[in-house]
Amino acid sequence: MKRKGIWVTIIAATLCLAACVLAYYRTVVTSLDKGFMLHLKTSACLVGGLLGGYLAHNMLHELGHALFARIGGAKVFEVAFWGLRFSKGRVRIEKSSAYAGWTSFIPLKPEYTMKAISTSLIGGFVGSLVVLIIIFVAFFLTDVYLDYYTSLVWVSALISTVYMIAVNFLSPAPETDGHMLGVGQKAMPRDYLSKLVTLEYQSHLLNGRSLNQVESLHFDCGINDRNVTHADVLLCLERGDTERAKVLIETAVNKQELADNEHIALLLEWFFICCAENNQENINKLLPEVESLILMPTSEPAVLRCAAFYRRQNGEAAWADALEKTYFKACECYPLSGLGKTERIIYFKYANVQQSK
Repeated sequence: MKRKGIWVTIIAATLCLAACVLAYYRTVVTSLDKGFMLHLKTSACLVGGLLGGYLAHNMLHELGHALFARIGGAKVFEVAFWGLRFSKGRVRIEKSSAYAGWTSFIPLKPEYTMKAISTSLIGGFVGSLVVLIIIFVAFFLTDVYLDYYTSLVWVSALISTVYMIAVNFLSPAPETDGHMLGVGQKAMPRDYLSKLVTLEYQSHLLNGRSLNQVESLHFDCGINDRNVTHADVLLCLERGDTERAKVLIETAVNKQELADNEHIALLLEWFFICCAENNQENINKLLPEVESLILMPTSEPAVLRCAAFYRRQNGEAAWADALEKTYFKACECYPLSGLGKTERIIYFKYANVQQSK
């Protein structure tokens, strides 16, 4: 997290903590209850409100992103919040979404890219605004007709919601809406430009084109003004430009602030190149960072491709053959049919490289 993002988080957390103390003190002073039950009720209302505000904001904020992205001409593939991931009609545990969720979408057409991102950001703000409106209305109703304890629930819910909004919209830290909006930055964030390029790539892939068939996109175009993406590296590999792929990966891993998933994806491609070239020294260096994915591969084509090449490089032909079959099946079933084409081209091209080594 960047230094400005840390300061925004610290300041927001401090102000929210102070607000919680004041709310607690006001309830204690004005309550007719005395003794242990007073503190127990007050603490329970405060904690329950904080948790409820967080859960409500996390859900409505992400649903706002998803709904408005669809309005902007995108197909929503995944929404995550509350420690859960909703994708392809299934619900799975996703611990990383317990604090802050996310929404994954791809524009149905490349020309919808900017519109989809813009409307999605607006949707996130609308979702947060809806939570605030609900809390304010509920507070004023309960403050008049009910007791202080009920009001305290809404006050603490407001505190946690304001904290989440401050951290998400006012912080320039990576992976926040504030960062996407360029908060605290004079120029457009490099990874925002990368996001535009990635979504445009993915839109072409969604429509069945492999990366090399997208003549309007070239990885050299604007690469110095934005971050390297996984799609840039895949395009290099599809073209057989291994040296260029190595340069891009090394630049990204050493000089860029990357999201965890992007960092792992680039390390996997570096590992894949090392396996194809039988570079045992670099394989041993990279293996600790990708070992958990390689030894227990998921249904993601890139992971299966790396696992198959690693097994074959390691002399485990039976394992490699089994992984290869799973890999090609995953390519056929992948939602982005163009990515399946790109993956198969890369696999056959570098399978020949590995055999020649």
